[in-house]
Amino acid sequence: MAATMSMTGFGRGDAHSSDEHSSVRVTVEISSVNRKQLDIVVNLPRDLQNLEPIVRKQLAASASRGRITAKVIIERESGPSQVVTTNPELFAQFRSALAELTDKPVGDVELSDAEIVRLPGVITIEDASVEATDLTEPLTAATAAAISQWNDMRASEGDHLVKDLLQRLDIIRTTVNRIAERSPEVVAHWRKQLHERLQKAGVDLPQDDDRLLAELTLFADRSDISEETTRLDCHFAKFLSLIEADEPCGRPLDFLLQEMHRECNTIGSKANDAEIAQGVVTCKTELEKIREQVQNLE
Repeated sequence: MAATMSMTGFGRGDAHSSDEHSSVRVTVEISSVNRKQLDIVVNLPRDLQNLEPIVRKQLAASASRGRITAKVIIERESGPSQVVTTNPELFAQFRSALAELTDKPVGDVELSDAEIVRLPGVITIEDASVEATDLTEPLTAATAAAISQWNDMRASEGDHLVKDLLQRLDIIRTTVNRIAERSPEVVAHWRKQLHERLQKAGVDLPQDDDRLLAELTLFADRSDISEETTRLDCHFAKFLSLIEADEPCGRPLDFLLQEMHRECNTIGSKANDAEIAQGVVTCKTELEKIREQVQNLE
């Protein structure tokens, strides 16, 4: 299964079951939405509930997470839609009761056709039933067809999601590169500002003064973001490898985005620079948009 599958989609499949007396069409409709765990719901006619494992097994093999709903529709295309059934045992009980009431032998109790028809439960009209064993093959086929269409839709949507994710990731990478280029300038800028403040305060220290160098060294160490940008580069590479892998990537991507967000927060806390701070805002905004999209990936 492709790693770029979306969790949302719809699919429909049909199959037929027929014999010399009747023909039945089995339709399966599958719809899905995003969910952290795999949740399968199968809606079958009440008298065919024992067929649920067939559909459930096929769906479980086709997805790793998401809420999946499968609706099974059984339609009779030919043959009687209703059948007449009789209950001889109940009729015998009626005759026995009448014989007891009239004090006659059971064999002497006679009922007209009209009277027999009116006896409750003796002759009934019911919907023609379909044996579950006759539907195993068409249900399997219809479910497979629905899954195929459903997967096509999920793959198409997944491709669109990935294109959007890669565009946003490119924005973040470009911004992080600019931040990395800007970082060395922050120390030089802060050193210049420090000299200007000292001069305004009437303190004239040489450039190589030990106290000044110590202060500059401490600032440079505190504002160094090389470790964070290096880790972000590793995260970017991992992001791409997960997208390209032939397995579900939604969960690991979600975790990876949390790590990327953490690195951006650290850069922001170390920045001491308006331009870097603005870049961090851009990165975090795009990361949040990516995370929203990743929630829809399987």
